[in-house]
Amino acid sequence: MTGRCKEKPVFSQHGFTLIEIMVVCVLVGIVSSLAISNLVVNDDNAARSEAIKFAEAIDLIREESTLSGKKMSIGFVGPSADAIGGAFGRGYRFYIYQQGWQEYDDNFFHHTLFPDGISASLLLPPGGGDSIVIDPVGMISNFTASFLGSRYRYDIKINDELNVVVTESLLGE
Repeated sequence: MTGRCKEKPVFSQHGFTLIEIMVVCVLVGIVSSLAISNLVVNDDNAARSEAIKFAEAIDLIREESTLSGKKMSIGFVGPSADAIGGAFGRGYRFYIYQQGWQEYDDNFFHHTLFPDGISASLLLPPGGGDSIVIDPVGMISNFTASFLGSRYRYDIKINDELNVVVTESLLGE
């Protein structure tokens, strides 16, 4: 007698199970939250870095003005300026006074653009023009430059000793 085995039906599996889909969703959520938190820190790092670079540029143009014996300035270039001496910049340029203001661009001092995502503003006193002016004896016009990150603002000012300083403050304070 020949025995017949009952054949079990074979189920072919198509697609993913609910557990597999849920595991993938959890992993994607974890990775994206880590990426977003790193972007926030990177925005603040970039803003801090640009604020420090701008403060150093002011110090350098101040030294150049003293060494050359000529009045110089540094000003934001960008999309807008307002009537009270504020400018929102995408970068900055250097200027020298030689029978009028002319752009100063050599191998060391040149037009500088901020990286994408950096928001910067320059506030000068009324009637102060549109750039920070430095005379050959080291005097500098009053100003406040601000660079915004995601959580922090970095302000650049001249202190009482006429030194350029960068301060950090939490946004919303």
